Amino acid sequence: MVLATATLIGLRTRQRPASATSSATASPRARSSPGDVRWRFQVLPLPAGLVTPDQCDMVQADWVLPGYSRAQFDGLLDSIAPVPAMRAGLEAAVRCDASGCTIHPTRELIEDMRPATRRALYANLSRHGENSSIISHFSRNAAAEPWTRAEGLSPKARELLTRLSWQDGESTHFADVADVCPQLQSDAERVRFIEVLKGRESVSATVFVAAGADVEPIVRYWSAGGDEAAVRPLLSVAAAQRSGGSVDLARLLPPFARSRVDTFPSPSAPAFDCFWTALHFDLRGEPDARLYSAEEFSRQLSLTHSPVALDEVTLGDVLVLRPPGGLPQHAVNYVASGLVFSKNGGSARRPFTLQRLSDVLALYPLATDLQAWRRRRS
Repeated sequence: MVLATATLIGLRTRQRPASATSSATASPRARSSPGDVRWRFQVLPLPAGLVTPDQCDMVQADWVLPGYSRAQFDGLLDSIAPVPAMRAGLEAAVRCDASGCTIHPTRELIEDMRPATRRALYANLSRHGENSSIISHFSRNAAAEPWTRAEGLSPKARELLTRLSWQDGESTHFADVADVCPQLQSDAERVRFIEVLKGRESVSATVFVAAGADVEPIVRYWSAGGDEAAVRPLLSVAAAQRSGGSVDLARLLPPFARSRVDTFPSPSAPAFDCFWTALHFDLRGEPDARLYSAEEFSRQLSLTHSPVALDEVTLGDVLVLRPPGGLPQHAVNYVASGLVFSKNGGSARRPFTLQRLSDVLALYPLATDLQAWRRRRS
């Protein structure tokens, strides 16, 4: 388990902090605490039936460098420093004309590339919209279970995933689906390969309570104004253990989030997305099925929530990500210790999850304006 110590320190650089109103900051925050939150990465497998063999039917696309001259292409090769044999292969595969340079990647070229060369070359290719398969590549935190350890992968898929993946910072990446799929022998192999790539990364968290600890500050934090009867017994039992005990963080969430965390919506359900989820996180009673556009979400948020400063966020507060002066791109609910509750898009392939806020922000690099809102209580 990883000990989560971060809150929102440093995230002020993403925005001018929203002004806090007296109603939004009146609760005695100094007398409540989320406790000792500990977490680890996990991977949620896609539900059966969401992947079909045709999702592996891809044709290897050429790599495009629009506007490049041959001299610029040679300069690119200098910068990525491939070994001599790889450089010769890239030079033989490229064709340049007035519109730019195009590389026709052979299987040998793709599979013999060293990770450092692949990382540098693909980083350059991803700057151009024509290279969609590289731009929309698969990524996974290096601390999560690697793709190659998943059960049910064919030996060939496992071998190629190992050879064709590369690491950059905290993440492992893979882009060459079109190279691997034609080499898999059966529909079952192809389905399992795509299922493994599309497994959804999330966070599994617990709250550790030391033996004999005063649980009341922790109860106040997790009760969120209405769940003390459900929260206190869980925390008290943990504190009564000789060496202290842990409570699954999901069990401390409000009913809406508690029943959905780490689950996928039914494919037949409405396209529940981040906006719908953020507005329902701490609502009591049955949720409605109304879906919101970005404009409607902003209007609804202003009717039911008040701004709050980032360093005052607590359980259930809505964090809104938007580009400067633009409409919201994403919204999550703050949970504790830098973790948030998120539903990334309306697809049935996207689960309700706990995630690190830092990982969510990395998915939206243009959304540099981060604002926090708290529900007004009657």
